[in-house]
Amino acid sequence: MAKGVGASLFSDIRAMIESSRRRVAVSVNAELSLLYWNVGRRRTLLGRLGAVDSYGIVLRDTGSTCSGDVGDPRIRSSGT
Repeated sequence: MAKGVGASLFSDIRAMIESSRRRVAVSVNAELSLLYWNVGRRRTLLGRLGAVDSYGIVLRDTGSTCSGDVGDPRIRSSGT
């Protein structure tokens, strides 16, 4: 294989990897934005129902619980 062909192949593969990284970053950012939007929407709805105060602190049980299947398992609330 000629030296120029190897360098070209390496350059092409590097470009493909960088392109893939950019697409992954855009996808992750879009998913995180959607998650935060939905969390805020849920919090706003609960606020309108009087279930949370202005800081998001639960004032009364709304019937839903967090089973601990999300987030860092080392962090536990006082209720578990």
